[in-house]
Amino acid sequence: MYKILAVDDRKIFLTELKRLKLWGEKSKFKIVDTASNGKEALELLCRNSYDLVLTDIRMPIVDGLQLLREIQ
Repeated sequence: MYKILAVDDRKIFLTELKRLKLWGEKSKFKIVDTASNGKEALELLCRNSYDLVLTDIRMPIVDGLQLLREIQ
């Protein structure tokens, strides 16, 4: 199973994203963690490994573009 970190400052978006039937045994992808901004995502990335990061661009504290630069 491929592990996904989803990052967005809107909780409703994260909730609806997790509800999609796309995730699961058939696709081999699962959202295992979520973060509400880039700073939280970076903290999670330091402690855990993920196969995919889905991020919003406009977020408070650390935006999605800066998050991608830090990940790189």
